[in-house]
Amino acid sequence: MEYYRDEWKLAIIPEKKLNAILISAGIAGLATGIALRQSGHHVTILEQVLDIAEVGAGIQMPPNSTRILARWEVLDKLSEHINFMEANSLRSWKDDTELGRVLLMPGVADHYGAPLGVIHGGDLQRILLAAAVKSGCEIRTNHKVVKVDDNFEARIQLLNGEWMEGDVVIAADGIKSVIRNQIAAAHKHLDRATPTGDAAYRFMIPKENMSNNKEALNLMSTKIGMRWLDAGGHIVAYPVKNAAYNMVPIHPGKT
Repeated sequence: MEYYRDEWKLAIIPEKKLNAILISAGIAGLATGIALRQSGHHVTILEQVLDIAEVGAGIQMPPNSTRILARWEVLDKLSEHINFMEANSLRSWKDDTELGRVLLMPGVADHYGAPLGVIHGGDLQRILLAAAVKSGCEIRTNHKVVKVDDNFEARIQLLNGEWMEGDVVIAADGIKSVIRNQIAAAHKHLDRATPTGDAAYRFMIPKENMSNNKEALNLMSTKIGMRWLDAGGHIVAYPVKNAAYNMVPIHPGKT
């Protein structure tokens, strides 16, 4: 790939091959599975849904992430869906005047040796899923994990009552993680997110909904991220998949 350069080579031969059980076939679980397989371990990924579908919104991908994806030999495939952003335009929320511009590509890739871009989360998950299967990860859908061993041994229980055991269990099941909640409760800790003081709302506008709005279509046709700024909040926006415009308004919030 034209934006990528990396001479990192390291043959990883584990002293002991582990049997790893990963909970959830989301982006984190699939990425962890690929890394473990490339390190020589056996991986079983348990996903609670029957059919893994494309979900999510826009995701920003900085050079440290695209470099790892290149080492996993998936960046070329992902590049078909990544928008490599040329700049971020910082703008006034009042009258849309440009206050400044931060140049990104190709300068970022020249400096770090890996590109920066944005992608739809569904595309990233789908390609990681294919790469995980190709690497030898065993994906088991319709396998909902409800409990971990009371002594936190590497054993988990499924919804159907079956127990599974490995050498290590990795909970990659997100902010509402069943396993993290159980571990927190065992330590008399309330598992809840810590408020940041900001609230963010994510949504995507399909390109077809912009067909009668020339200004909106112009936003879709560029590789420029927009940042509309106010003293109390801002909006992050950029096109993804050449099919939708991703927007994230952020403002002060208590939760």
